[in-house]
Amino acid sequence: MKKAVKISKSARAILAAARILFWKHGIKRVSVEEVCEAAGVSKMTFYRNFSNKEEVALRVLEEVTSAARKKHERLLQSDEPFSEKIIGMIQLKIEASEGISKELIRDIFKNDWTALKEFIHEQHKISEAMLIKYFKEAQIKGELSKELKIPFILYFLEVIREKMQDERLLAMYNDPVKLIKDIMHFFFYGVAGKNTDK
Repeated sequence: MKKAVKISKSARAILAAARILFWKHGIKRVSVEEVCEAAGVSKMTFYRNFSNKEEVALRVLEEVTSAARKKHERLLQSDEPFSEKIIGMIQLKIEASEGISKELIRDIFKNDWTALKEFIHEQHKISEAMLIKYFKEAQIKGELSKELKIPFILYFLEVIREKMQDERLLAMYNDPVKLIKDIMHFFFYGVAGKNTDK
């Protein structure tokens, strides 16, 4: 685990401003000048703290994913029943995607930045390992069908991840949060929705 590093007040302001701008407009469209203006700092201060915009984007995503993972871990380790954990996972996905733009989704999954690609790949591996462990435990407890192969579940989670980059699918929604909500609901509950008889 990485050791927490103290950062300056100006660096914190830059990260906070960048997150708002990236979430609204995506990473590519936002300039260093716009980040500086929103953060109330000079370009000199920006470059004293960060080497470029990509480094800022990486730091923002690191902070967001780290906070989201801690919430997921707390949920999965709780005493809540499986069905409640699934609902909680959906809610956390929606919460994490609040205010996110189509442009940011595209920039995250379709980018040429090596460091960002490596980061996304690493986060995917960590999330997958966490889900495998959780699904195995759920099968042992009888909360998840033992008939379902875990690689099958993970395969379709990967298909969903790929579909998040599909322009045709993105065009169906004005609000990416609604898209993520529909995807998660469809994956966990299917077309008929949650069975309330059980």
